[in-house]
Amino acid sequence: MSVILSVYSKNAFKEFVLPAENDTEVTLLLEHSMFQIRKDIALKLEVLDGKWYFQEMDERIHMGDVDYDKKALEDQDSYTLVSAYKEVLAIMVRMVESPFDVYDKYSLHDISKVTIGTAAGNAVTYSAFYGGAQIISGSHAELNKQQERWILNDRSANGVFVNDIRVHGSRVLEFGDHINIWGLHMVYLGKMLAVHQCPNLKLDFSVLKNFDFRTIEPKIDPAEPLHSEKVFYHRSAEFGVFRYRYDRDRSTAGSGGRGGDAVNHAYRPFAYDDASHDDGERHGDYQQQDGRSLQRRLHVHRINYRAVFRDFRR
Repeated sequence: MSVILSVYSKNAFKEFVLPAENDTEVTLLLEHSMFQIRKDIALKLEVLDGKWYFQEMDERIHMGDVDYDKKALEDQDSYTLVSAYKEVLAIMVRMVESPFDVYDKYSLHDISKVTIGTAAGNAVTYSAFYGGAQIISGSHAELNKQQERWILNDRSANGVFVNDIRVHGSRVLEFGDHINIWGLHMVYLGKMLAVHQCPNLKLDFSVLKNFDFRTIEPKIDPAEPLHSEKVFYHRSAEFGVFRYRYDRDRSTAGSGGRGGDAVNHAYRPFAYDDASHDDGERHGDYQQQDGRSLQRRLHVHRINYRAVFRDFRR
């Protein structure tokens, strides 16, 4: 059984796969440049008799309105971490048989819209709970086809994350972009959408039809002689499958401005007094100072979906 911690800030998301060890301590580094918080946070855990616990730290961790009381982490648990600067991060626990996700592929060929949310009638109906409250909006997000491009529109209160960065408003999708909506994982693959089957997920198969791989026609230049070669795939940091600190990076930067709609009744885990901090001081300096190094670091350590799925581009 693998334990995965999903950590969300107001601007970014990241998953950490805890090591399959026992009677040991692990420290997860929540980097300020990644989560756009003032300082790095060292999230300390220990595993005893196969059960994981948070250790004491300067930051406050609570579950609902109650401070963390040394309770073992369980599947679907949700915690709130509050930094010394009153920055709020959400932590969600997931226990799975394998840390490797399996995706089903659906065709985007004959459709122009994919709707996502809790309301009936969505092509992707999905629910997620944080602290016992629903955090997915009735109309949470849409994928819209415009000419030959697919555009992701965020219509929610709690956000959509592409390559680990929160989307504000809309974003043009590129081949291999990883979409996360509070536990719902999808990968945009041009002619298809790969969806990870997870709890509380229901798909409308009249809209999303299984992709027929027989429709892929390889582009072969008759003038070019055929040849074969061996291709070796490594699990080193260069190829970015897993980092040593047991995290799962999937990312480069997002963009855009923020939108909204009237169907946003979901609980907002990041609601706090914004007036207590200057917004430019909290966010602007990080993007200006650390943006280039952040993008370079995440490029090295991400799961390279473009390489994994490149044969489907045809």
